[in-house]
Amino acid sequence: MPGITIDYPGQLDWRVLLLSVAICIGSTMFFALMPAIQASHVDLSGALKSEGAGVVGGSGRSDCAPALVLVQVSLSFVLLAGTGLLLQSLQRMQNTSPVS
Repeated sequence: MPGITIDYPGQLDWRVLLLSVAICIGSTMFFALMPAIQASHVDLSGALKSEGAGVVGGSGRSDCAPALVLVQVSLSFVLLAGTGLLLQSLQRMQNTSPVS
């Protein structure tokens, strides 16, 4: 029926919002600072003495970089799947009649 409007009352839970913001900032800082911290442990004098082969050759690469990429891709997939399920649920709610 086109004349019926349904009001879904909802309130914003500040605890959930603050936890979400803290998790987002924490994970961003972790994934942004991890490569920077590992890059700071490069032995520059040894790399310069060996004519830069240690830095350019890739022996100074991070061992956890592939793991970080795997975690990022996995979390992105979970986020996309959750978004798809949420949109599907919202579409079903819109198409469902409130009267049984």
